[in-house]
Formats: sequence, structure tokens, C-alpha cells
Amino acid sequence: MRDGEGRPGVTFNPATRVFRLQTKTVLYAFRVDDNRNLEHLWWGGILPEEDDLSYLTLANAVTLFDPVGEVTVAKILGLHELENVINNESELQEKWKIYTRAKDNVEDQLRSRRLENASWRLWTRERFRGGDLNRDLGENVLMDALGEDKNSPDDASSRKESQADGTHTEPSSTGSAISQTPNRGQAQPQRKSQQDENGETSGSLQRHQSQGVTSASTTAQMRSPELQGRAREFGTNRGRSPGMHATFADVPSRVIDGTHSVMDLHALDIRATQGSVVNLPALEGDMDSLTDGMADMAKMTSMPNINWGKLDPEAIGKNTKLLEFSDKGTGDYREPSIRIRYADGSHISPMRYKSHRIVTGKPFPNLQMPHVCVDDPSQATTLIVELEDSVTKLLVEIIYTVMHEYSSIIRRVSVINRTNAKLKIESIMSATVDFDADKYYATQLSGGWARERQVVSRELNDGTTQFKSSRGTSSHQFNPFLAISTKRPPSEHGPSVFAFTLVYSGNFSAMAEVSENRRLRVNMGINPEDFSWILERHDAFHCPEVIMTYSACGLGDMSRDLHRLMRMQLMPKRWREELCPILINTWEAQYFNVNHENVIELAREASKADIEMIVLDDGWFGERNDASSSLGDWYVNKAKFPFGIEGLAREIEALGMKFGIWLEPEMVNYDSQLHRNHPDWSLHVPTRHRTTGRNQFVLDFSRKDVREYIFQQLYELLRSAPISYVKWDMNRHLTEVFSQHLAPDRQGEVAHRFIMGVYEVLGRITTAFPDILFETCSGGGGRFDAGMLYYSPQIWTSDNTDAVSRAFIQYGTSLVYPVRSMGAHISTVPNHQTYRMATLKTRTIMAMMGTFGFEMDPRHWTEEEMLEVRASVSMYKRFAKLINYSDLFRLWSPFDSDSMAWMHVAADKQEAIVFAVNIRREVGRLNPLLQLGGLAPNMMYSVEELLPGTLARNMQTGTIEKTAQAVYQYGRVLAALELRELVRGIEETNEQLARAIQQEPAAQHAAFVRDALRRNEAAATRGAQLLRESKASKASRSGVSESQLERKLKADLAAVLDDFFSLAKQCEPILLANQVALEQEEERRQRGSNDAASQASLTTRAPQAKTPLLLAQQQQQQQQSQGTKYAALEREAQTNFEVIEERDAEMRHIQNSLLDIREVMQELHVLTQEQGKQVDQVALDIESAGEYVTKGERHLEQAHAKRQRRRKCFCCTLVIVVLVISIYLLLMLL
Repeated sequence: MRDGEGRPGVTFNPATRVFRLQTKTVLYAFRVDDNRNLEHLWWGGILPEEDDLSYLTLANAVTLFDPVGEVTVAKILGLHELENVINNESELQEKWKIYTRAKDNVEDQLRSRRLENASWRLWTRERFRGGDLNRDLGENVLMDALGEDKNSPDDASSRKESQADGTHTEPSSTGSAISQTPNRGQAQPQRKSQQDENGETSGSLQRHQSQGVTSASTTAQMRSPELQGRAREFGTNRGRSPGMHATFADVPSRVIDGTHSVMDLHALDIRATQGSVVNLPALEGDMDSLTDGMADMAKMTSMPNINWGKLDPEAIGKNTKLLEFSDKGTGDYREPSIRIRYADGSHISPMRYKSHRIVTGKPFPNLQMPHVCVDDPSQATTLIVELEDSVTKLLVEIIYTVMHEYSSIIRRVSVINRTNAKLKIESIMSATVDFDADKYYATQLSGGWARERQVVSRELNDGTTQFKSSRGTSSHQFNPFLAISTKRPPSEHGPSVFAFTLVYSGNFSAMAEVSENRRLRVNMGINPEDFSWILERHDAFHCPEVIMTYSACGLGDMSRDLHRLMRMQLMPKRWREELCPILINTWEAQYFNVNHENVIELAREASKADIEMIVLDDGWFGERNDASSSLGDWYVNKAKFPFGIEGLAREIEALGMKFGIWLEPEMVNYDSQLHRNHPDWSLHVPTRHRTTGRNQFVLDFSRKDVREYIFQQLYELLRSAPISYVKWDMNRHLTEVFSQHLAPDRQGEVAHRFIMGVYEVLGRITTAFPDILFETCSGGGGRFDAGMLYYSPQIWTSDNTDAVSRAFIQYGTSLVYPVRSMGAHISTVPNHQTYRMATLKTRTIMAMMGTFGFEMDPRHWTEEEMLEVRASVSMYKRFAKLINYSDLFRLWSPFDSDSMAWMHVAADKQEAIVFAVNIRREVGRLNPLLQLGGLAPNMMYSVEELLPGTLARNMQTGTIEKTAQAVYQYGRVLAALELRELVRGIEETNEQLARAIQQEPAAQHAAFVRDALRRNEAAATRGAQLLRESKASKASRSGVSESQLERKLKADLAAVLDDFFSLAKQCEPILLANQVALEQEEERRQRGSNDAASQASLTTRAPQAKTPLLLAQQQQQQQQSQGTKYAALEREAQTNFEVIEERDAEMRHIQNSLLDIREVMQELHVLTQEQGKQVDQVALDIESAGEYVTKGERHLEQAHAKRQRRRKCFCCTLVIVVLVISIYLLLMLL
């Protein structure tokens, strides 16, 4: 690798005017052409730094009838020698004011007179147009244009007037006041000008007055932490220092016909970002001609000049070039990046390079707009390129952020109004990229409700291909993602792919346009349909971000880079490393029929399967019994939940589970208290009928009062109970998009303001409750986009929970979004959306390909289903980190085959897990060979089949039948890893036993010891079964010998069982001590029973020296007492019998376990008899085990004898008690 390659960051070559944006693996390059347009050069693999990428522009060619070149204002006025000095009429006016005041130099008189004459000609033409020209001749205006201070009443009044016009004054860093005016350098009127009905100044001369323009001067870069920069548009406006006579951004010097230089005065751009690269003018010519402030600035800087000489070999029209940003109406007939409408109705606004700056890190406006984040400035470098309309002074900032460790570049656009009037944005794209190739293929994600994000690929031909959403959300129908491949259709492994992902949840547009010369333009951003934005003076509009990802190896690498970026840089930092709890949702189990008792019963059963959370879905609030009422009334329904949400949550916590709740904050029902109180809070046109969807309206989240009310409702609810999870739903799209809160000319802003309002509430509520996990939803997957992932780390993928449908939905979703973000649950069969049957194994696999949860009613699970669910929960917990934080490799596509498969590979490639399901398979058709991906080529892997089936084909009848034993699809090698896991489990149990033996008093750990012995006994039995199956498999396959792995595993199993027997011998005193303790406890209980019986017999001997009435009362009390004691004795006797039976069962189980262990050891002896020393060792182990079994049998016999004696004693006691009671009752009768 050459020097300079592989170093991520941004570089600029002033000689060629080329920008290089380089990530770890990707280079993105463009340049500033001779006309100051941004010309796209390269997006792909890294090229050597010494390569002059300008050669890529040689592919351009002049096309007949394409507009080329321009006629300047100076040329129109006949001032050819001033073509490089003035760019428009407004600038000519300003130049005249300056040079009519600067005639001291005799050499400048001729030029000044020509300039003056040209200005008078211009003014004469304006006079015929009816413009008010005299107001610009005031002394104060000329002094201001020259940058000279003049303290006068007029000056003070002008400052007051400017402040009343929306400007303000700030203290400078030196304590002086910085006057901030909307049009610095522009002549201010002495009297009010004629205004039209909207209050705007009439006349073209006043409309085009400007602060100055960018000339073809040299610029350079400067790094200086002392330079404080212009604040962002959401902060303060630009200002000028009182130490400078004029504000300017570009002070070029040019020599014309041997005369002295002519200076253009513009706004000086000084950035406040610490450590940033700032563009300042290169100052040339006579220093004495500069102001003191500029001289000081020139001394501070030592900058290379940008080469503004002619670099382009010939003039090429815009319509042919590959551009980074395109305007409308100036020669580029393709879809533009921006459309502006000015007050006079014109939309011409050519944007040309003005300056740029390079910033360490990733700056972003203080907005709720979701965006990719960096945790440390060293993770990214940002390039900000300023484009300016030289006439109106409209400014556009294109912001590129290079993510150093990814293959992605983040791009967005900001529009800043520095004109002298408000304007309307009719269209603005976040990204425009042009491509040059022979063939193009587009891949998108399309579908509908219950079939979201189906993969669609097509070849692009001449014309425009567009998909969009105008529903107010990113929608079920289309996802804000587009991938372009060249030469051939994309696959997992090639060819190169260029991907665009919009970080936005509202209306969007993705457009691919192939021009007549086979060049492709991709535009992505806010959907311009029904969109407009009134931009006031000094205001800024910030577009959503686009993640631009390049992959040289097809869709696979593209997805993996996007997954890592979204997991680590987009999702909330609080949840990046924390897994979603395994939850069960009440929706498909109970729908609207939820109440306190039903939810508790469901939670109690779910806890038996080790499920960690229950989520209370729709139906808990207001008067909600169906979908027709109560949305917006976010208070608990006391009839269903008399103890409130807090009481329910506390009781669920007592079961060892967490509690979550469902909300739909953006909606309101017609039948709701909120709508009755605030009918104007929903989106609708007051004079027209309203469209309902799912019996509900959409709240106007563009209104601050609506957002504040919803936030307060949610805040009070979430702090009232221990809530750990919120499902934020949105079950209808926007119609009648009209806000009664906005002016008529701002109704085009409603849809964008709506989604920004949603972002604001989400941001506030997640900040207030950072430990509550939010999952968003929109009728399933109707708002599954990168914008929502900024606030919620997971999104409900689809309302369709059918396993086969989910194979298509989740496969398509995985192209862009990480598995960690996909909400996926096991649901009931037949499925509620498709009525299709699927085995629990298939449903489990599809749920594990996401966040894993349940949409079932556990109260109806059989014992067998409960065991299977518990096993799947246990397995998911084992592999959850591997599934959620690994690299995904898609193996089989359900769109191209009859199966679906993908695998997760750990970052260190030490472990992987593969999921595969059959979508459709004809009888007799075999599965193709499954080729794995992502594994290390020099590493040996052992394979285990984790989820065996329960169905097998009867080879006698051909029918598929349910089997009693697990059915494994593959052979002995797959079983080998299970044997390894058994060995590992026995080792862990041995370690636990060793710790229990060393603790005092050891007898207290007898229950744990018994449990550990049982676990190891079961593991040994399973190990013997696996070895028998392996032996049978080899016998059925001629020529198949025992593998090295199998021999090693057998040796390991023998070793851990040897350790187990040693520990079992040490555990024998613990078990005996525990048995003695149990016997002593039973004897104490027996003595207690005898004492109670004796006491009962003594009470029968009541004294007779009492009155008959007292005697009768006493007898009645004694009868009641005896009845109570008799019942207690009977219960205690029953308990003792149960204890005895339990002890008998335990002893029988231990005896059987010992016999099984003896059989296991005998089996191991047979299987390993060819291994020399191991045979001897195993024989000794068997002998030791035999002694242990013999001692155990003796102990069992002794224990059995003792139990027989205790049983006889207990029976005698019981007989005596019965006789005593019988005698007493007989005496009472007599």
C-alpha cells in the first residue's frame, strides 16, 4: 500500500481542486470545475493519492443543443474588461458607490469614470422600469458600503430599524458589540420604499441588492483554534468585528490593464469549531491598501492558493456532467437537487462553489432530526462545502461525513436564506449522485401490509424510475432504501453495489433517472409531492441524512456494513449492548379482552417457560373494548384493572417478570374524551368531511400544544408504575393533511412538521425514561426505517407472524437493517393472518432470526409444548449475543429458491450459528448443498444440530409421523458437538460439586448435590446413547472409520466421568448426614404426634364436680377441640406418608441412577477396549463404581429396614389414637 492510502479522512488538492473523502475501504471524490460546479469523479475502492483524478472528467463530451457557456452582465453592458470583476447588476451598483468615492489615484480615474457611466446607464434603465433609485444615494449608505464608521443620528436610527427587522446584537469576544444585519454591504434606504401587498420591496434593482458576490479569486485553507466561527443557522447569525472596516469572505486582488487591484468586499467566514479547517481568502497585492484588520488577518495566515486557472480542456454543458448538486433551469435538464421559488415567481438559482471547511468529528444541528452519531471525534471527519447563488446570496451547505471504520459516507444538505426576502423551497434532495456505466440495476424493498419489504430488482432503462411514500410514514409499500449495481444484477457476492439509506420516517422519494447519454442520476430525499417550505430571512432548513454505502462484494458486504453502523452509531447508546428481554404479548392471546386476572394468569404460565416479560397490548385504557373508541384517553380502565397499572405491574414483578405496555400516542378516536374536548387537534380541513382509518384520526403533531399534551400524558403514565418496555404503535396513514394552526401558504410544511413533532416527543420521552426499552410499530412494519431506529432499537417487523411469510419479510428487511432491530415472535397455529400451519420448530427458527418473543396463550400449552418452549428459550439465551452482535451471511434466498437460510458468524470467527427453513418442497426433492460463508479458512469447526425435529417419514407406509425421539437431519459429525457439550456440562457440574463439598456445613447442600448427581447421570446416559448411535452409523457405512474428533471426545467423556465418580464418593457422607437429619426430623414429628394424642386422652378425664350446664358446655368445647386436633393429626399423618413416599422415590431413583451409571461405564468399557491404558483405567473406574454401588445398595437396605420400623411404629400409634378417640366417643354416648 502506498503512503497515504488507507488513512481515513478528507483531503483537498488546491492545484486540481479535487476533494478526496476516504473511509477505511472506500474513496469518494469530486472536484470544483472551472464554472465552480461540483463535479463528481469517483465512488469505489481506494485509488493512490498521487493519481490525478481529474482525468476522469475526460469522459465528458460536448453534446449538441446542450447549453454551454454564459454571457456576463459586464459583457451585456459593454464592459468587457470588467467581466472577471462584476457578476450582476447589484454588484455593479455597489462597485460604482465605492469607486466614485475613491478617485484620489489618478490612474483609477479613467476606469472609475467608465464604471460610473455604466452604473448611470443601469440606473437610467431602472428609472424607466419605475424603480425608486434616489434612496440609495444617502451619505450613510455610501459610508457603510465603504466600511467607514460614521457616528450620526441616521446611523443610530438605521441600527434601530435593522433590529426591528429581525436582527440582533451580540457581544464579541473582545466585549464589543457586533451588529448583525440581514444584508451586510448592501446600501440601506433613507426612506421607506414602495411595497407590495405582501410587504416586499418592488423593483428588480432592490430585489437583487446583495452583500457581495464570490469572484474568481484564490482561496486557501487555514487551521487555527483561535478563529471563532460563524454559528450554525440554528444559533446566531453572522457578524462582523468592529476592528474591520467591512465584512467579507473573499478579498481577491486582480490587476487589469496594469492598474492597481480591485477588491471585492464580502462576508468573512470564520468558524468556531475547535481544530477545524477554515477557508480564508488568499490576500495578495499591496498590503497598505488593506484595512488594518485585514492586514492583521493576512499576517496570521500562510495559505496555499487554490488554482483558479483554466483546468477544463473545453466547455461542457451541465446536462452531460456528473454532478454532486444540480439546480433547475440553467442547462441541466435532469431532475434537480433543489427547486427554489423567489418572490417574483422565478426559480433560477445556480449554486456555485464559495468555500469549504473540514471538521474533525461530526457536527449536527441541535435538532430532533435523527442522525448517525459518533462517540469520539476521531471516528469521523466532516467536509462542509458552501454553494452560493451569486445574485440572491442564497447559501447551500452540502455536508459529507466520512465514517472512518465503515464503508459509508453520510450526506445531508442545509439551505440558508441570506437573501433580502423570504423564499419557498419546493424541492430539496438530501443526496444527488451521478453514475457513468453501460447498464444499471436497481434493488428496492416493496410490498404492503403483512408482506413488507419484499426484494425487488430491475434493470434501469431510459427515463425515470421512482418509488416514494406520500402516506406520512415511510410506509408498508416502499422502504427508503435503494441499491444500484452496474453491469449485472446484484447478488450476495457481487458486483459492486452503491446503496442509499434515508434516515427519515416521513414522506420520501427515491428516484433513478437514466438520461439520453446513458448516465444515471440518483436523487433521494423528502418527497416533493405536496411539500413546500417557507424559508424566512436568516432561517435554515436542514434535510435528513442519507447513508451512502459502497460494497465491492455485492449485497452481503453492504448489509454487514450497514448493520454494524446502525447498531453502533445510530441506535440509542443505552441499548447498543443490551439484549431485548424474551417477552410475550397479550394481543394474539387476548386481543381487546384483557383484564387483571387474565393477564396475571397468562404471566404466571409464561413464567414457567422462563419468559422474562409480559406486554399488555391494546384494550387497557379509557372505555376501550374494540377499535372504535378511547384512543387519546391514556388513563386506565378501572373496570378491567381495578388495581391500576401499578398494581398489575407489581404483581407481575412478584412473579419474577418485567412489565411492558402498548401505546398509540399519534392517534385519536372520534369517540374519545380528547376529541370531544379538542376537535381541532386532528389533521383535517374544517369545511370538509373527514376520512377515518381503523375508526381513528391522526393528531396534528405539528402543533406544540398537541405535542405537550401527549408528552404529559405519557410522562404521568410511565412514572406511575414499574414499566420496563413500551410498544409505540401507529395504525393509520395521514389523510387530509391540513393544520388549522398554520397559515395557508405553509400547509405544504404539515407532513414534515408532523414527523418532526413525532421525533420531538420520542426524544423527550426517551430522555426522561432512558431505562425503558421502546419498540416502535406502524400497523406492523409500516415505519421500519433508520429514522425510527435512532429512538427505538427495535421495530415490529410485520403484523404477519406466519413463519413462511416472515421468511420473506425478514430476509428483505435484513438487506438494510440488523437482526437486533427486527421484532419477531412465535405465534399460534393456525396462524391468525394466513391460517397456515407450521411446526413449533419452524416458528422458533424464524423468531430466533429476530428479537425472539411469543404471541401465544401459554394457558393452552400441553406439557410437551411447555417443555419444547422452555428448551427453545434456553437455546436462544445461549446464542442471543451471537445472533444479535455478529456478521450476517445470507445463504439461501426465499425469492430465488424453495428454502431460506442465513448464518451468524462471530467477529473472531470462533463460533457461528446457521438457520435454515423449507419454504416449499416437493416430495422426493432433496435440499441442495448448503454452502456456508464467513468462516475462517484455516480453522476446523465441529457442527451441532441444535433443534432436532419430531417428525419422520415412515419408510414402510410413506406417511409422515410424529416420533417419540428427536429426529436429527444429519449424521454422526453433528452429534459429536453435542457430545462435546455434554462433556462441558459434566465438567461444570463437577466444579460445582467440588465447591459444595468444601463449604460448611456440607449437609445443607445435600439437595444441590442430589440435583448435580442426577444431571451428570443424565448426561452420562445421553453420552452413552450418542456413542451407540455413532457406532451404529459407522457400521451402516462401509469404510467409515472413527474420526480423531470422536476419539478425543470419548477420551474426554471417560476423564470427566472419572472425576465425577471421585466426587460422588466424596458426596456420600453428605448424603448420609442429610439422611440422618431427615430421620431425626421425622422422629421429632412422630414424638410430637404421640404427645398430641396423649394430651387428647388426658382431656377426656374432665372433673365431674361441675354443674350439668357447665359440663355440657365443656364437653361441647372438648368435642370441637378434639375434632380439630384429629384433623391436624390426620393431615400430619398424610404429610408423613407423602414424605416417606418421596424418600422412597428418591432412593429408588438413586438406585436406578447407580445402575445406569454402571451400565454406562460398561458401555464405555466395550467402546474403548481397543485403547490400551484407557481400558485399564476404565476397568478400575468400573470396579470403583461397583464398590460405590454395593455400598449404596447396603445403605438402601438399611434405610429400607429403618423405614419399615418407622412405618410399623407409626401404624401402632395411629391405632392407639383411633382407639382412644373411639373409647371417648363411646363414653360420651353412654
